Amino acid sequence: MAATNSCRPETIFSSPGCEVQYCADCQMVHLNMGALTLRMSEQQFANYAIDISKAMFSLRQREVATTHQPAQYVM
Repeated sequence: MAATNSCRPETIFSSPGCEVQYCADCQMVHLNMGALTLRMSEQQFANYAIDISKAMFSLRQREVATTHQPAQYVM
């Protein structure tokens, strides 16, 4: 769905690494990471969140397998 002149995203989450906004007008989630902004539907955002979690798990498993020490991350 294209952004409209009435697109007014509101910040629903913010951290040093990203900002997540939602626009009720265009019904899109805006994921801002520095100079990069991804716009997606709520369903796409939910799928993206699941995929990122799975990727992080795989990355941790890989690090554990190669270092034989548990990886520690702050979330």
